[in-house]
Amino acid sequence: MTLELEALQERVLRPKRPQLERAREVLAGVHAPREALELAAGNGLCPLEWIEDPGRAFGGKSHSPRRVPHGVDAVLAMVSDPEGVVEAETLLREAHHRAARWSKYIVPQSLVYWKVAGPAIARRGVRTANRSAVPIGVPSFSIYTVEPRVWQDAMAKVELESFPYEPSRGWFARFARRLIGESSYESQKCTYWRGEWARALADARWSLAMRQAVEDHQQAWAYALFAEAGYRLGDVVPQSLFVAIDGARRDELLSSLPNVYEPVAQLWWTGYATHYMDFGHIELHLPPLELEPD
Repeated sequence: MTLELEALQERVLRPKRPQLERAREVLAGVHAPREALELAAGNGLCPLEWIEDPGRAFGGKSHSPRRVPHGVDAVLAMVSDPEGVVEAETLLREAHHRAARWSKYIVPQSLVYWKVAGPAIARRGVRTANRSAVPIGVPSFSIYTVEPRVWQDAMAKVELESFPYEPSRGWFARFARRLIGESSYESQKCTYWRGEWARALADARWSLAMRQAVEDHQQAWAYALFAEAGYRLGDVVPQSLFVAIDGARRDELLSSLPNVYEPVAQLWWTGYATHYMDFGHIELHLPPLELEPD
């Protein structure tokens, strides 16, 4: 099992936008966003329903959402990739519906808000400070919250030989083993994996957004591993973390509960990303037509 990091990097905040050239031609000289959206729909660039789509907003309150982007560039970005936009919205809604299975306070949303991002979004990252990719109440399955023995036992149960993105063992693995004094092969393997994921997340070549994409894939993969190994939530998540998690879930099999991180990870491959997801609100980033150069 591997994670193709180079392929993922090519997709992070880079929608395909197959209609961009034609959209530029159709909207050339237009300055009003609503006029641009109506013109795009009239020329078949997007469905007519997009003019007043009840499932999409660009600001405002839930009782009075703004249906049209604030600028023509945002309209251009949307109508140049209508299938990608719909796929991203579908994945975010699915993630929120899955999250609702974890907490009685989460109300599944059909209205997706779009946040028009600036060119520095890749460098600055996609999440509001100190927020997770999922709502409070959905547990984390990171290398920092799950004990090493749990990783080792789960891998043994599913007969898994390696973790995602596990290159050949090198000096870092040897150094980490000497540093903490672990000697068994299973402990060495877990230590090495933790180190390599940390290296991937801190790699200076990558933007913060790319590191966040890797984190979301890690969470999705870890959940799938523990579910396949037949674990219950209480087997994996420490007691101290149940403050924010519904205690009634403790004895439930992870395989019986939905993997919220799976659609969140898939979303990155559309070129869009989650900005915000809480109990009653979901929001996507609309990447600009041009990002800051790497």
